[in-house]
Amino acid sequence: MEQTIVQLIFENWKNLNRLDFDEFMLNQEATLIREEKEQIIDAIEENIFHTSNKTAEQYYQETFKQNK
Repeated sequence: MEQTIVQLIFENWKNLNRLDFDEFMLNQEATLIREEKEQIIDAIEENIFHTSNKTAEQYYQETFKQNK
């Protein structure tokens, strides 16, 4: 399963030291924003075009890795 962009950021925040995390955020800013936009668009399109009438919550649960 995929991770949401926020999950990826938090994972890196927990696993990297401060300087490496800052570098990650600065170097990946455009990519993170683009991927977040794509995830939002995919969720909307899935809801509009999917015939099973699943809810947004069901889409999220099926699509993204759950950190528990």
